[in-house]
Amino acid sequence: MRILALGAAMSACVVSEEGLGTVAEKGSETPDPGESEAPGRSGESDIGGTGGAGGATGTGGVPGTAGVPGTAGVPGAAGVPGTAGVPGTGGVPGTAGVPGMAGASGMAGVPGAAGARGTGGVPGTGGVPGTGGASGMGGVPGTAGAPGTAGAPGTAGAPGNGGTDGRSERCQEARGQLVACFLFDGNLNDGSPSALDARASNPVFLAGMEGKAIQTGPGRVVRVNSNRALDLATFTIEARVRLDRLPAPGSRMGLADSDLRYGMFILPGGEVLCTSPGAIISAMTVVKAGTWHRVTCSRSASRATVYVDGAEVASQVSVRPTSTVITKELVIGGNEPSGGEMEGVIDSLRIWRIARMPAR
Repeated sequence: MRILALGAAMSACVVSEEGLGTVAEKGSETPDPGESEAPGRSGESDIGGTGGAGGATGTGGVPGTAGVPGTAGVPGAAGVPGTAGVPGTGGVPGTAGVPGMAGASGMAGVPGAAGARGTGGVPGTGGVPGTGGASGMGGVPGTAGAPGTAGAPGTAGAPGNGGTDGRSERCQEARGQLVACFLFDGNLNDGSPSALDARASNPVFLAGMEGKAIQTGPGRVVRVNSNRALDLATFTIEARVRLDRLPAPGSRMGLADSDLRYGMFILPGGEVLCTSPGAIISAMTVVKAGTWHRVTCSRSASRATVYVDGAEVASQVSVRPTSTVITKELVIGGNEPSGGEMEGVIDSLRIWRIARMPAR
């Protein structure tokens, strides 16, 4: 009985060591129970015999509870890398990261070759004109170019405004000094600023040098009322006349006469006689009957002059006395106060308050 108990106890010890070994290794496979043997023959009971030889290993016992894990062993050497696995499918792209800071500028590269010239751009709008520059120095005159060919005649311009009456313009000549201007162009009007009053009995107007002229002769003289404008220290009297005949011997015909002021007469030989206080001057035979003549008497402070048809024919030095107030009329075509009528026509008669030379 003791021997059986001892064998059982030893078997129990063996099982217990294998169980601990398994727990310590902590394998991943199921423990091998080993091969079953036939039970040994029971020995003969003897007192205090020595223990028999160990019986065959019994069937494995139930694994014991897992022991406390041992301390980690030293890491083994790195194994050989395994072959690369098949690449996995691409993952979903992640969201774009925040842009990084700009890097420092690199060094300028070598300039490339010039490109082909581009086509011209559309002209820009004109700029605002600049301020005028200072005038440059005048250049040397160039040589005259050859005359160009004559251009075609232009179209006729519109008719101009009617011109002023040439005869009326004669009353504008030296107008500021004009005292009387009778044109006898169908009337007895005075065209000077004085506007003197003239009268005649049944005046007859005939053709003159320009326009009309008044006929004079017995009973046909023109009378102008006395006026202070006719009191002249210096003067010029001009008349355009055509005599029908010369005066009879011993007589004279008056062209214009204001007694004690001045007078202009034709003598029998055709001489022109000019009278004024302090001066009596006559020209040689120059006036002919049937011919138009322009006769002028001029008196300055120191000289009296006679002109016929614009040419000087007589002159003398004289001293003009101080003028006084005269109340005599001016008679045109006769002598004042009566007689001496000129037989012919007078185209015009003008009087200025200055001595002037008539135009030729």
